[in-house]
Amino acid sequence: MNGSQAKAKVRVGIIGASPKHAPCGWDDIRRQSRAWAVLGTWVLLGGCAIDNPVFGLADSLSRGDTTTSGSDASSTSSTSSTSSASSASSASSASISSGLEPTSSSDTGVVGTGTSAVTAGSSETTLEPGTTGTSTSSGVATEDTGSQPVEYTEEIVSDLATCVLDPQAKQPYGPPFLCELLVTQELMVGPDDTYGMIVDKAFIDAGGRPAWAVLRFDLGALADAQLLSATLTLTVILSDDEPDSGRIHRATAFDAGTLFTEPPLLDGGGQVDIGLTKFGQAVELTITELVPEPPPQFLYLAIEPLSESPVVYMNGTSDAPPVLKVHYIK
Repeated sequence: MNGSQAKAKVRVGIIGASPKHAPCGWDDIRRQSRAWAVLGTWVLLGGCAIDNPVFGLADSLSRGDTTTSGSDASSTSSTSSTSSASSASSASSASISSGLEPTSSSDTGVVGTGTSAVTAGSSETTLEPGTTGTSTSSGVATEDTGSQPVEYTEEIVSDLATCVLDPQAKQPYGPPFLCELLVTQELMVGPDDTYGMIVDKAFIDAGGRPAWAVLRFDLGALADAQLLSATLTLTVILSDDEPDSGRIHRATAFDAGTLFTEPPLLDGGGQVDIGLTKFGQAVELTITELVPEPPPQFLYLAIEPLSESPVVYMNGTSDAPPVLKVHYIK
């Protein structure tokens, strides 16, 4: 407890204990009334309790007595000083009784609810119970207006990216494991190197059947967010400078289990042409219009073949899987 706080508590204690009449004589008090009016405090003088000046002033006025120094101005000054002291004591008493001590104007972080009462130019700030605010040196209180939406950029790796054969069921449907196995023949690699997904309108190794790529992305991070842009990156591992390498559609929901027995369908949610692809190229495509609004838990895509020249992309189990870069506000 600092010095000013200790004095405040002493003053309040005296106020609470001061009776209207005290053991000291009235003549003793009157001789020192002018000093008390200037100091604006109540003290114990000569080991005896002193009357509360408010009661003393009322008694004096009722008897027609006034404390003056020879002019009305002195009387007014004395009364004003006494009133100021009483107001200061009352404010200190209210502050302590409410459980909050007077806070310096340089203090910050008082927790609570309500409003903060700050006196401009004063070194003390009185805060009501439950007040939240930051008091500055000029005596102005400011409150937190709340957080603003934040922009994020995130790269989401596909959690499922593979290929299927003949999704239109003109011939028996070929699930992912069969499509990827046949891609190893196209790439002339071992049967365990199933890291490619093919897009081909007439996949020769599959008997001329069409091959589609299918991709799924988990957009859980975008829940309750506003999407600004979405860019899909595909890494090419086989292409003969194909100018019509595929078209991206939004598809119906699927997972590894459903793909084993049936392909997804196109949901009519738009399309984006991939365009020219080259060997070893990382193709970046803006597909913002293919992401529903608001963003769902998962984004499902299918790449339709537009040419009979094969294009093979890195799949979801490769070292360079498809990546969706999203920019959003949340």
